[in-house]
Amino acid sequence: MYFSPEYADDISGYTDKVINCLLLLEQSLCGVPKSGNNK
Repeated sequence: MYFSPEYADDISGYTDKVINCLLLLEQSLCGVPKSGNNK
């Protein structure tokens, strides 16, 4: 299949939005922002 650059950019942007949404959802569910400074 052939994907135009614009379509690829849309998919990339959509994927980023989904990942960000999942991260925010996980944070809200856990109640604690994910960070590497938890010691």
